[in-house]
Amino acid sequence: MYPSENHPSFGVFIKNHIKIFNKENIEYRLIANQIKKGELFLTSLKYFTLIVRTLIISFTAKFDIVHAHFIFPTGIIALIPSYLRRKKLIITAHGGDVNEMPYRNNLLWRLTKFTLNNADKIICVSNDLKEKLNAEFKIPFDKIAVINMGVDTKLFVPNSQSKARIQLGLAKDIKVILYVGNLIKSKGVEYLLKALSLFKNEKTICYIIGSGTEENNLKELCNKLNIENHVEFIGAKPNSDIPMWLSAADILVLPSFSEGVPVVLLEALASGIPCVTSAVGGIPEIIKDGHNGYLINPECPQEIADKINLLLSDKDNYQRIAENCRATVLQHDIRIKVREIKKVYEAVCNC
Repeated sequence: MYPSENHPSFGVFIKNHIKIFNKENIEYRLIANQIKKGELFLTSLKYFTLIVRTLIISFTAKFDIVHAHFIFPTGIIALIPSYLRRKKLIITAHGGDVNEMPYRNNLLWRLTKFTLNNADKIICVSNDLKEKLNAEFKIPFDKIAVINMGVDTKLFVPNSQSKARIQLGLAKDIKVILYVGNLIKSKGVEYLLKALSLFKNEKTICYIIGSGTEENNLKELCNKLNIENHVEFIGAKPNSDIPMWLSAADILVLPSFSEGVPVVLLEALASGIPCVTSAVGGIPEIIKDGHNGYLINPECPQEIADKINLLLSDKDNYQRIAENCRATVLQHDIRIKVREIKKVYEAVCNC
C-alpha cells in the first residue's frame, strides 16, 4: 500500500513514516503497491510485479532488516528477502489482517500462522490485536510490540473553523459531520446514513470523504432515506487536504465493525474534533467515552444519532470534550512512534 495519483490516501500512513526515516538515520528500500483492489487479473498482476520487485531487491540492495506492513499477503512476500539474505523480519499487523483475513478460509488461516511464526518480531497497532495474536495464533507476548501509526501533531492542529469553511466553500451556519475512510462494508457507513435519517436537523450536513466498492450502494441508500440533501460524497482526498476538512467539521463519525487504531481518529483528536465511533478493536484504547468522544455499538444507528445530538445540542459538553481531544493524542505523535519502531529495529539487529 502506497499513495498514488488515483488513490492519494492509499497507505498514506506508511509514506508519512518514510518521511521521518531519514531524519532518524534510517535508510530504506521501498517496495509497494499503488493499485487498489480491482478485477482478478489486475489483482494478480499487482502481486506478481510486487514479488518480482522483491526478488530483484533481494539480490541487488543492501539492507539489515525486512519490515512488512500487513501479515497477508505482504508478510509472506517479505519472507523471500528475509530467507534469501538471512535477515530479520518484522511485520506490522494493522487490523483486518488479524480480525478478518485469516477467517475467510482455512488456507488463509494457515498462511497467516506460518508467516507470524517465521517473523522475528510482530508490531501491532493496538493491545487488542496483541491479545488476539496470542489467543488465536499462540504468538508469545514477548515477540509482540504495540506501536500504532501515530499522527503528525504539527500538521493536525486545532484551527479556525470559520476560516476552514470559507476555504472549502462551506456554509458558516451549518453543523458539519465528517466521515473519512474507505467506503467498504466493514466501515459501517450505512449505519451513519441511517442515523442521519433519525437525526432531524435541517442545518446538519454530512460530508463523506473516501471511495470504495460500497459508494454506489450508499448513494442509493441516501435516496431511499430521503437524506440526499444532507449528505455529500466528496471522493478520495490526499492526506494533505484532511486537516482543512477536520478543521471545518464539528464531529467525526467512524462506525466501523472492526479496526486496529484508525489513523483518522488520531488526526481528528489532534485537530480538537470530538469523535463518535464504534467500541471495537483498539479504538477504546484511544477514545474514552464521554472524555474525548463517545463510543457506540456497531450497527446501531440510534446510538450514533443520540451521541451526535448530545454533542451538538450541549455547547458546554461539546467544548469540554473538544478541549480534551488534543491532550489525549500528543503521546501518539508520529515522531515518537517512528523512534519506537527504530528501537525495535535496533533490538532485533542486536539479537
